[in-house]
Amino acid sequence: MNESLIPCPAIVGNKGQLEGLLEMMERLVIDLTDPAGQRSALQFLARCVNAWAVPLPDGAPQALPGFERFIYERLIPATFRVLSLPEFNTKDGQVMMVSGLQIVTFAC
Repeated sequence: MNESLIPCPAIVGNKGQLEGLLEMMERLVIDLTDPAGQRSALQFLARCVNAWAVPLPDGAPQALPGFERFIYERLIPATFRVLSLPEFNTKDGQVMMVSGLQIVTFAC
């Protein structure tokens, strides 16, 4: 197994804090008033997805159990929620760039 896919013990040991951090990042993703924060949160979450939600060899335990569920139940719906907000302005280039990042991040 690729050792770089296993979260360090400090992350696993601080599960409550990790959950709080992920929830905060999710809130930033849906905040259209702060495109820079939204972009930073998406970049952070994209790295988490790439590190902890990659397919593993048969029989290998998940790198971070429950993270895949978080992606499907929270992050992907948040992406669609942003696109359906009445404040979403398709003429704002920065908003469109962040939206493109959202789609690329969670479509992979």
